Amino acid sequence: MRVLVTGARGFLGSTLVPLLRERGIETVPFDGDVKDIASFADPADIVIHLAARQARDENPGPGVEALKANVLGVQAVTEYARRFSCGVVFPSTCAVYGATAENRRLREVDPPGPRGWNGLGKLLSEETLSFAAGLHGFGAIILRLFNVYGVGQPRGYLVSDLVHALTAREPIRLRNPRAILDFVHVDDVCEAILLAIPLAARPGAQTFNIGTGKGTAVADVARMLAGLAGAGREMIEEGLSGEEIRVVADPSAAERRLQWTARKDLVTGLAETLPGRDRR
Repeated sequence: MRVLVTGARGFLGSTLVPLLRERGIETVPFDGDVKDIASFADPADIVIHLAARQARDENPGPGVEALKANVLGVQAVTEYARRFSCGVVFPSTCAVYGATAENRRLREVDPPGPRGWNGLGKLLSEETLSFAAGLHGFGAIILRLFNVYGVGQPRGYLVSDLVHALTAREPIRLRNPRAILDFVHVDDVCEAILLAIPLAARPGAQTFNIGTGKGTAVADVARMLAGLAGAGREMIEEGLSGEEIRVVADPSAAERRLQWTARKDLVTGLAETLPGRDRR
């Protein structure tokens, strides 16, 4: 088994690549512009496509540019997969779903309702990959990741921003404190990617939610982290709404088809993100 990994130096890649190698899988990081992978001459059995530009800005200019770059990157990966008849594993995002106020878990069959440019770009990327897999007969596994967190995550994500505020002794600012989200540890996400590899070798596209199935309020995550750090911090709650927004996975398809279950509980995972804590 030979696996080509785009974005190997990023947050997910830096955790995943050592795990691949520990399991005896020949792993080739692709470090160039992902659009160039279409003409890359080195064949692989599977591509794990992690490279992406983040569209965290609500302004249309940066958002559209990131969207275009990401969709064109996926299209280039599909061309590589066509040339070498290899499978693709593509981590997408729960942002392809619309947030709901209903007390239920989101399923893969639920209609999309992208939240922001990142969600729209991932949804278009999913459609591009699924179309190409059907047209050319290669395998594609799409993993819709819920709120991933862990050591090494860059700024711009909830848990990493909270850890930064705690270590910098700054007030904690919460944009959507009452939102109920599904927090899944990077180690569990990487295990899901590893389990997806054999399925990606089979023709056709499949999509799986990768989340714990448990929702936690943003404000409660902030309190957990502050308690674990032994620090009292001012919490400034912004964007208060009378409606409780929920984005929680139904991971039952991944449990059945991938034999995957999230194993790391939230308190343990959050403790590991704090400086000076050992990962277990």
